[in-house]
Amino acid sequence: GTGTGTGTGTGTGTGTGTGTGSGVNQALALASGDTALYYSGDKSLATDLSATYPLNGFGGTTTDANQVVTADFPGNSGVFLGSDTSNADLSAYQNGAMTLDLKVSSYGASPNIQIRMDGTAGPDYGTFFTMDSSKVPADNNWYRCTLPITSLIPAANTNSVQKALYMSGAWDSMSGLQFAFTNVALKSTLPSGFDANSPCQQITP
Repeated sequence: GTGTGTGTGTGTGTGTGTGTGSGVNQALALASGDTALYYSGDKSLATDLSATYPLNGFGGTTTDANQVVTADFPGNSGVFLGSDTSNADLSAYQNGAMTLDLKVSSYGASPNIQIRMDGTAGPDYGTFFTMDSSKVPADNNWYRCTLPITSLIPAANTNSVQKALYMSGAWDSMSGLQFAFTNVALKSTLPSGFDANSPCQQITP
């Protein structure tokens, strides 16, 4: 049934590039050399590690429905892609980017959402990307974000990654944090002109 509806709206969407995708938020097709971690679009050319890094979490309520992960944190919680036995060499991406679609309903008591990757050697708690309302406001709209891998994990840990994505709030102040994500992928290079101060763009429905 993937073909249904693709014809509608392509005329209006081509200007912004949204008309060429598929899945949730008209996700763009991944290219050869990319890795899909949790991706709703065309990943036929990419390496798909979604089975290597299954969805897990603790503390809060995490739901996986219609290719979107939704997290609702009443207190200290986390949601991640990975398990105790997950392990892959992602060092090809150590100078690249993670792309993901993010929707924040509420930051709750937390000043931010902390996003990182964890090596099998253990998490480096001091290395994470700080996502806050200046980058993605809590407006229930989807934003497509590009995060430098160097901001998520020390380069030395990328050759043995246990959690390909880990998202949490500020410890002991996560009450009421609610967000959703989808279309998580890895790319070996950062896009030209990448601005770390403006890593996310609102997705026009």
